[in-house]
Amino acid sequence: LVYMLEGGHGKVRASKSGIRKTATWRTIAMASGEEPLSRESSIQGVKTRIIELNTYPVLPEEAARMVYTIDEEQHGTAGRAFVGRLLQETGTEYAEILTARQALINRLRVECPDHFEPHIDNVATVAIADMLASMWLFGETPEAAQQGAYDMAIAIMGGQATKQEISDTRHAWDFVDEWIVSNWQHFSNDNGYESRAKLSPEYGFIRSGYVNVYPMYLRAALDDAGFSSNKFIKEFVESGLICSTPEKGKRRFTKRVSYGGAKIHVIQIPQTVEQPL
Repeated sequence: LVYMLEGGHGKVRASKSGIRKTATWRTIAMASGEEPLSRESSIQGVKTRIIELNTYPVLPEEAARMVYTIDEEQHGTAGRAFVGRLLQETGTEYAEILTARQALINRLRVECPDHFEPHIDNVATVAIADMLASMWLFGETPEAAQQGAYDMAIAIMGGQATKQEISDTRHAWDFVDEWIVSNWQHFSNDNGYESRAKLSPEYGFIRSGYVNVYPMYLRAALDDAGFSSNKFIKEFVESGLICSTPEKGKRRFTKRVSYGGAKIHVIQIPQTVEQPL
């Protein structure tokens, strides 16, 4: 849904005479619902395409009811007036509007260096629109409108996830870390029979500062959580988060080790932090 709305193209559909004309649009989609558009496991491409704002009731019930009544009566009038004024400015002040937007983008890049460019661009666009509406529709001075737009942009950016927080690899690795800790009873310590896994099946074993995970269980856990195991295990190798073995110019993500009298392949993870295993 997010990709379709942001991309501006509808689904390709067939008809008796061939392919139907695909619907296209260029607009800003707004949604207010009981659930957010993204989830914890949503990939980076989804989260960079949306700006999510968490709000809560701030008005007394009577005041809120009055606002709803006024909104129902006046709905659509402000938008029509705003677009009409914007069209009037196309030949004169439009360049100044674009310059103001770019100036705000440059300022946000400096003050919010850990955030994604799409978020900065989109927030700047909304903030400049707010500045124009404040002047054209509500009679604010340019100085007050500019300051209000800037304050709003900073507030919105403060609620957006940073590059590190949105990183798919970081998100998937956090899941792996939590999965190991929460399933510690499925791991054995390689110190004899008494240290075998307390719960079945056994997901792997601990030896010499490494968590050795059987690939099938880690892959299943990642896939069930919405992470592509093929993609992220390779990225874990590239990031040095799991041990790898060179093989014909490539990096193999498993290590061949001896365990229980046999040679087996495991995904080997260094115990960089103390874990209850």
